[in-house]
Amino acid sequence: MIVSCQCDRKNNKSTTSDKNNKESIIEQKVSYLTHDGYTINGVITSPKSADNNNLPGIVLIHGSAPLDMDASWPAYLDSIPQTYNGKEVKNYKLIAEFLTENGFTVIRVNKRGVKKSLTDVDFEIYKTTSYTNILKDVNSEIETLNKETNIDKFILLGWSEGTILSTKIAQERNDVIGLVLMGVVGSSFKGLMQHFFENEEEFQEVIKLIENMPDYEMLGIDRPVIRVKELFQDEPNAERIGKLQLPILILHGNIDVETPVSEAYLVKEAIEKNNNSKSKVIIYKGFGHGFVPHLGNNGEIKTIGPFDKKVINDITNWLNKNFADLKN
Repeated sequence: MIVSCQCDRKNNKSTTSDKNNKESIIEQKVSYLTHDGYTINGVITSPKSADNNNLPGIVLIHGSAPLDMDASWPAYLDSIPQTYNGKEVKNYKLIAEFLTENGFTVIRVNKRGVKKSLTDVDFEIYKTTSYTNILKDVNSEIETLNKETNIDKFILLGWSEGTILSTKIAQERNDVIGLVLMGVVGSSFKGLMQHFFENEEEFQEVIKLIENMPDYEMLGIDRPVIRVKELFQDEPNAERIGKLQLPILILHGNIDVETPVSEAYLVKEAIEKNNNSKSKVIIYKGFGHGFVPHLGNNGEIKTIGPFDKKVINDITNWLNKNFADLKN
């Protein structure tokens, strides 16, 4: 049964510790080579206790931006606030540590070309982050977690464009047994882009312009043109999700302007049509793409975190409900 709810920040009681218990976590640095010879660095966090036996490993998958393993985001860019609390955020570090405290082993890695942060990137390498290459990089991330821990079942947690990567990989691997999709894309990539244009003529002009650009030019700091061209050929994500018989948790903010909430409803419809009873959709009232409110007098300043504790608790509770019985 699909549950869709509006969750207000006023009802944000935490069921996990407000203070990370560092003594309960083992942190292991890892690195691996991509198929084309670049080094990717990351961290595996594991619980010190042995009661995580047989639990699936959690694989964190980035969105479109050139993010480091922690999904670090500065408090300000060009004097514009980026975070809700006015401090640098590390959303993936936050998630990884909370999930590890709850018994799960988690891997998180830098995207290729990213050194230490969003503002420390080798763009000559980052330009090679095609859709094809990122898929291969995430598969290597999964294999690294398996090699280092012997865990052989995995849950993929993707944010934004990472929700496309997650479902594509889940479709191709038998060892993926669950998905957590945050700020989900439901339509095709062209369909997602179309949200941001006032008329069809302007939209088609931009599509034609992109298709005629050299592959390794950049569209902003997020995407090389080759990745966008490849995504243009991909099927709508909701269609792929509708074919999956896995427990899937969808989390979305109702004021998300990067992946509008209509994308989450496309996915909700696909899951319901497929009678996927182990899946759940949660829509958070007043949250944007960073799973916190926006700033400004009229919410005109987008914020990218830190992920609200309510959201992290919902992820943890859903994982425990669906996968805790796998413990030995």
